Formats: sequence, C-alpha cells, structure tokens
Amino acid sequence: MNEEERVIEAVPTDYEEAMQTATFDEAPIPVVEEPLSSDLAALIEEANRFLASREVEEITQYLTNAEELQEIVENTLIEMEESEESTLIDDTLQGTRVPSVELTPEEQAALDQAIATQDSEIPVNSATLQLQESTSRFSGAVWYEAIRQKSIILAGLGGIGSYVAFLLARMQPARITMYDDDRVEAVNMSGQLYSVTDVGNYKGNAIYQMMKNYGNFYNGNVNTQRFTDQSLGGPIMICGFDNMEARKVFYQSWKNWRDTTDDPSKCLFIDGRLAAEEFQVIAIQGDDERAMKLYEEEWLFSDAEAEETLCSYKQTTFMANMIGSVMVNIFVNFVANECDPVFPRDVPFLTTYDAITMYYKVEM
Repeated sequence: MNEEERVIEAVPTDYEEAMQTATFDEAPIPVVEEPLSSDLAALIEEANRFLASREVEEITQYLTNAEELQEIVENTLIEMEESEESTLIDDTLQGTRVPSVELTPEEQAALDQAIATQDSEIPVNSATLQLQESTSRFSGAVWYEAIRQKSIILAGLGGIGSYVAFLLARMQPARITMYDDDRVEAVNMSGQLYSVTDVGNYKGNAIYQMMKNYGNFYNGNVNTQRFTDQSLGGPIMICGFDNMEARKVFYQSWKNWRDTTDDPSKCLFIDGRLAAEEFQVIAIQGDDERAMKLYEEEWLFSDAEAEETLCSYKQTTFMANMIGSVMVNIFVNFVANECDPVFPRDVPFLTTYDAITMYYKVEM
C-alpha cells in the first residue's frame, strides 16, 4: 500500500460507511464517482508530505541515536582497557597483582612466593641486566659459552678498533682491555664510531660508554695511555693501530706471552689495516710457526715503506664497519674451533677486500 492509499483509508467518510451497511426497499441509488475537489486533493497532498517528512525525521533520528550509541560503546571500551592497564601497572609496581578470582590462602602464598622470586632476579639497574636478554639471539651457538670465558686486549680505537670493540661487546666476553691515548675529533666521524657528543673525550671512555649502552657490556678496562713494551700482553690481542712501529710493539708483546704459555694454540693475534676502500686482515694462531715467520718477514715493514695515502682519502665508515666485522668473525671462528664443531672453521692468515672491484680474497 502506498502512502496516498494509506492516507485516504485513514480518513473514511460517513457516507461510504452508510452506503456499505444500509439496506433499501427499492433499488439502490447509484453512486456517481465525482472527481475530488481541489481542496480535498490539496489536503491529501499535504497529509502525504507530512507523513513523508515524519518518516525522514524518524530515520534521521534513528541514525543519530545509533551513532551516539556506537560512540558511547567505543568510549566505554577504551576506558575499560585503560583502567585494566592502569590497575595491572600499579599492581606490578607494588610487587603484587590483584587476582581475577578469589584465591585460597595456599594459592595466594604460592603466588606471593613466585612474585618475590621474580623480583629478586630483576636487576636493580641496567648495569646488571640479565645476559640472556641481550644475547638470546645467538646463545645457542657452539662458541657462545667459550667466548664468555675469553679475555681480549684491543689497542687502537680508531676506524678499526671502535667497530671491533662495539661488536665484541655484544658477545659478552669475560674482559676487554682497551688502549688509546687519543681524544675524539670532529674529523673522526667520517670513519670511526663516534658522535658529536664524544668530541673532546678520550676515545676509550667514549667507546666504552657506547659498549655499555648498546651492548650491555660492563667488563671493560680502559687505558687512556699508549700501549708500550711495558704494557701487559695476553693470549688474544687485536691490533687497530694505524702505524707500523706501534704494531711491532704490540705484536712482540703477544709473542712474548705466546712463548711463555703452556698452550700456544690458545693464542691469537689479529692485525687490521684499513684504507678508504680496501682493507687487509692478518690472523696468526699461536701454534702456527709458519704464519709467524711470514708476518715478521713480509708484513712488519717500516712506516717509511708503508703506502702513503691522502689525508682526505684514508677512511670510510662502511669499510671500517666491514673490517671490524671480518676481524670479529675470525675471532669467533678461532674460538669455535676449540669447541669441537661439526665442521672446522677457517682462520685465514690473510683476508683482503677491494671495494671498487668487490673482490674478497682469503689466503690460509
């Protein structure tokens, strides 16, 4: 039924009702259908418009109420979530958590004991953050536990040493002893792992702070003096010097240690040499007499014989990053071989890389 029919039906006339119920003795008087008067037609049209407008108004009001209801529900849910999170945080900070169900005295005692045990394991400051958190991604490696027993001496904290120190810190060795008497300069940021806030500080102090912040490493020992022939050597020594005379002193200290130890196979010397777009890494294991002889005869030349490079073309950050990674990789392989891996790992005597040709070469 359309709206016009509904309007007409809703307003019946007395005449029509009378005609439907009346009876006559004589033939009924025929009803002549006449067109509606203009007044009646206008009335019907007005009634239709009124009903139509009421329906639109009702629909509009319904939609408005629905939107308001949806907004109320959403806000209520948000308030409930925030209330739950706030309660959880407050309870955790107080060392207790309000259970969602009522616990028996025995269950509550067990819960309190678990919370107390958990709190005792949480470090009081970042310096004692649990190692399993910062090393969990590689704690299953065959070398993981062995590296945590190693002590390393690292001298020269420039383009090579700063990256080596940072990467070693992430692996949590037992000790890293560092030597460098230089202070950070703005020019160092072109190829070394320092920031503008480090300028003026000793490189050793600056890099050690970075090792704490980004490696959670607190077993460092910083020496803001040069490494000399009076400095103490060790079984694992990594050289980041940029001059030959310092390398000779550092190597001799390692060799002296190697000569006096009961097990030379536990000794490792790594020497990194870096230019703007190429590097060389030399690794010598303590039981490799051939490598020691080759290094002394062919690689410990004088500074005068060293290749000259322009001051404006000496370091790039990506190459410093690469050589640091290669040197740490060699250290990891050396330690892994002590752990009886399924496949022995390479510890090449010489590793070279040229960024221009991207040619990577190793010599055993």
